[in-house]
Amino acid sequence: MGGRLEPLRRVAQVAEALLCRAHGGWTTVVDLGCGTGLFAQFLANVPGLRVVGVDLSEGHLQVARRHMEVIKASYLDWEPDDWTPDVAVHNNSIEDYEDSVKLYFFKHVFRWLAPGGYLLFQAYSPRDEPMGPCISECSPDFASKHTIFLCDTERYAELARDAGFEMISSELIHSKGRYPPSEKTYQREFIFIVFWKPLT
Repeated sequence: MGGRLEPLRRVAQVAEALLCRAHGGWTTVVDLGCGTGLFAQFLANVPGLRVVGVDLSEGHLQVARRHMEVIKASYLDWEPDDWTPDVAVHNNSIEDYEDSVKLYFFKHVFRWLAPGGYLLFQAYSPRDEPMGPCISECSPDFASKHTIFLCDTERYAELARDAGFEMISSELIHSKGRYPPSEKTYQREFIFIVFWKPLT
């Protein structure tokens, strides 16, 4: 997985801790941009937990269905119909968008997240070698077709505050990843922030 398991595992640990702290009051986590459902697998042993994944890729969702409920939609447009999530998770895809879309994302989630709820947000750091300074080496085809907009912790915190969130904690998660064809080892750095929606 090129060093991505460590941050997903850490986000899952925090999600489980928040759910335990709620003493059974929360039973649902929504994974925005769930991909193949790897995050849900880290929560598979949490009793009574419902994980709902939102993603646009049918190919990803075919795999994710083995581990979670899924909804085919863009996380930039999707809103819950008849339920209000207390915990939302986002792992590594907002970097495809410029700051104006990032701000829209935070405002969008803030609108439907339950008061007192949490957004667990993980993104690539500008110092993450495979997605930052070494992206042309690690993913030449991807780099030739896409522009990545990486932000630091302070910028994400500013955008989320503008949307109404409060930042509870932040940390940098480090790992190492190997990439073909050279199988060179690259340094990975991920931003993980816990945001909270005030009660009023």
